[in-house]
Amino acid sequence: MSVSPPIAKAPLAYQPGDVIAGKYELGAPLGSGGMGAVFRARNTVIDMPVALKLIRADLDRDQFSGRLLQEARAAAKLAHPAIVRVFDVGQTAVGDPFIVMELLEGETLSELVEREGRLSCERAVQLLLPIADALSMAHAKGFVHRDVKPDNVFICRSTEGQVQPKLVDFGIVKQDDYSGEPQTQAGLVVGSPDYMSPEQARGQANIDSRSDLWSFCVVVYEAVTGHPPFEADNYNALMRLIVEAEPATLSDVGAADDALSAIIARGMRKAPAERWPSLGQLGKALATWLLDQGIGEDACGASLEARWLSRSTDPTGARLSSSLPPKFGPEPLSGVRDAQGFGTAPTVVSRSAATPHSLSRTKGRSLTPRRRVWVALTIGVVAACSGILAYVALRSKPASSEAFTAGAPNLGASPAPAMTREPTVPVAAPVPAAPSVAPVIAERAPTPEPLRSSSHKPRILVPPAPAAAPEPASREGASSGASDLLSPY
Repeated sequence: MSVSPPIAKAPLAYQPGDVIAGKYELGAPLGSGGMGAVFRARNTVIDMPVALKLIRADLDRDQFSGRLLQEARAAAKLAHPAIVRVFDVGQTAVGDPFIVMELLEGETLSELVEREGRLSCERAVQLLLPIADALSMAHAKGFVHRDVKPDNVFICRSTEGQVQPKLVDFGIVKQDDYSGEPQTQAGLVVGSPDYMSPEQARGQANIDSRSDLWSFCVVVYEAVTGHPPFEADNYNALMRLIVEAEPATLSDVGAADDALSAIIARGMRKAPAERWPSLGQLGKALATWLLDQGIGEDACGASLEARWLSRSTDPTGARLSSSLPPKFGPEPLSGVRDAQGFGTAPTVVSRSAATPHSLSRTKGRSLTPRRRVWVALTIGVVAACSGILAYVALRSKPASSEAFTAGAPNLGASPAPAMTREPTVPVAAPVPAAPSVAPVIAERAPTPEPLRSSSHKPRILVPPAPAAAPEPASREGASSGASDLLSPY
């Protein structure tokens, strides 16, 4: 059997109905130990139920007042669903230290195992994974609990039946280079004997997170077997077993399969360096084992995939595939890698977010088509002008009216209709105004129109030729050269 030194208890100086610090009315006691007692209480100012821990009056007030203050500070820094919340800390009217915590409804893990017997492996791991998560966070912030045991794992149950395991009693927590030497029970070394790591049993000063990892595995071991891995008739013999002996594995005692047995055995190796690197890695191994059993959630209903497995794929915990930049959106900031290679999940991008960059790209691409339009229009205008000039040049040569009549369309014997408007310059198609084209059109002579003659014979009257005869040839050449300069080819 496991052995712990006896605890000397003294009568409590406080009773139900007492008011502490002017606002905490004590109710029924919830438990007592070597340091003092925990009462159900009520904050009369805000009418909230709480738990209030009082230190025994015969103990060193200064020592344990410092311990309670340390517990309050540690719990305040470790905000986690699986860590009990601390609301207040202070002293009574006579100077006794107290701490006010959230009131937990349920039972400790040790009480659960005593009441129901050993737990199934699946249920035990489900209950303890939230505790592993809480310890992992505490270790990441530099805290070592140093007293992980079934009595400090409280299984809370809500009125709706929801379960939330919580880690309690951070009174002997160690943070970084904490130089004090607080104790779990008066007159004892740090920690509870049955759950001490080999380094704790040897009295080593530098205890780190790997000691909590050992104790956590001992708690799992006891939950599925109903007893701790080491049992002895006295305290010294127990310490020697912890330091020197190898415990029977879970598979040896028929409590678990080989996979779970190997996970827990690795966490209970004598040398800290041979254990799991962290409680996070141990928790991941336990979550993977649960998934292999067809279980996807812990006791709180949290997804094992989301909590333990997907988190390890990216150190930041971010889902990179859900934050891909839009294809035509703003360019990544300097020093940020292109995220397109990190995932394939679709990304929904709002139109407003992509509009500025899209417009800038569209504007850049539209320069070439617009240039081509102007070139085409210029060529068309030049061709039209060339035709007019050629026509004028031909009409400037002497010829009979019959020659022109033969080449003109047959309008029939009936006289042409009388004209009711002045001659105008015909335009083949509407052309947008352009500074480089308008002067060319303005310099051309108006197109002649047929007029009615006295002999009713259709004739075409040609206006006088331009004053400068060489101008048509030079104009055509200039227009052709301009066309070559504007062409992108």
